[in-house]
Amino acid sequence: MKEFKSNLSKSMNDFLVLKEALGFSRNSYEPKLHTFDDFILEKYPEKIALDEEMVQQWALARNGESQNGRRARLHVIRGFGKYLKYTGQEAFVLDSEQIPRQMQYIPYIFTENELKILFDYMDTLIWHQDIRDKVIPVLYRMMYCCALRPSEPLALKREDVDLVQGTISIFNSKRHSNRILQMGEDLWQYCKQFDRIAGERQWFFSSPKGERFLNTWSRYQFMVCWKKSGLGTFGSAPRPYDFRHSAATRIIMNWQDEGKSFESMVLAFQTFMGHKNIKDSLYYLKIIPERLLTSPGIDWSRFDDLYQGGVR
Repeated sequence: MKEFKSNLSKSMNDFLVLKEALGFSRNSYEPKLHTFDDFILEKYPEKIALDEEMVQQWALARNGESQNGRRARLHVIRGFGKYLKYTGQEAFVLDSEQIPRQMQYIPYIFTENELKILFDYMDTLIWHQDIRDKVIPVLYRMMYCCALRPSEPLALKREDVDLVQGTISIFNSKRHSNRILQMGEDLWQYCKQFDRIAGERQWFFSSPKGERFLNTWSRYQFMVCWKKSGLGTFGSAPRPYDFRHSAATRIIMNWQDEGKSFESMVLAFQTFMGHKNIKDSLYYLKIIPERLLTSPGIDWSRFDDLYQGGVR
């Protein structure tokens, strides 16, 4: 990750250290702080404090920005302001009333045909004629095949992907959880081929400058692929997170087709998804297709007392 460069850089680094010590994921805060750091350098390069004008300009709604995206952006800056005040520094703290309420997102479940079209197109990329074109088809296959959160493959260091054993080690993910996943044969081969091309590097998916890719880059590349593959418009594209949703629902559907009991497999599912508790896993029962909900092979009433929403 690049360094902070504004006059608030030291405080930003200290804020991230504190958040990690409290059990929060650095990945949830660092990219948004970097965009704010760039904003300060462009608009307020001489300022040494987080003042009201700076924060209110940052808080303005942006064209094409979702309500949840704006909420996440402002939540981080409000937290940063509170940290500055707590440590005795001059700072303006954004009022909580200015932060939009979270909108519930309806997950998009890809069809098999959509996945084929999308991955076939990614395999033909020649946009940049550099390593980025090689990253894209492997990155999104890994998200789907391993049901990863979008930030998880971007945070992988080269040594986290064991190409001898075919495993991926996820460290310090949501709620500081860790897990090891076994790759399927096809993904394993894709990763081996990519590793030979990419050469020596710190991050498994490393930019041409040797830096880690940001979530915003991944989101943008996905939207471009969605449009150029003919599946829809740039603005109507699903999110990379929907690879995780789609993979999770297909796992459960495959168990049904194989005659396996979800009740007996739920702990394996919880481990695979990297959830801390069963409630997080049961979130996926809410978004699975109708044919699974009506299956006579599963007694859904047994889960009524457990499900109260979950963390994806």
